[in-house]
Amino acid sequence: MRWVRQRLFWGFALIGAGIILLMITLDWLPADIANLWPVIVLILGIWLIVASLRRYMGRGFTIGFLVFTVGVFWLAEGFNWIHEDLFLPVLLISFGLAILLRGLLVRRGKALF
Repeated sequence: MRWVRQRLFWGFALIGAGIILLMITLDWLPADIANLWPVIVLILGIWLIVASLRRYMGRGFTIGFLVFTVGVFWLAEGFNWIHEDLFLPVLLISFGLAILLRGLLVRRGKALF
């Protein structure tokens, strides 16, 4: 039953994203909203992190943390707060932090909550 809910979630999420992109393309929504699309990636990263902390041994935490970091980077780059040349160093630092945090947050053999 769980996989049915996951498929429904991803199906509706993709349809919603497509509708928003279509509305921006047709000028039904202001183009400034297009600069906020990394927020969706941020929310996805947070969702993956929380879901991973509920799983056995925190599976998926590193991926969730990396998705969150990429969302933050793209948002900062969209507002010209950071340069795109910093992407690889930030990604490597994020990967290392994810590994350390997973080791600190996840207890061996059980979920955090």
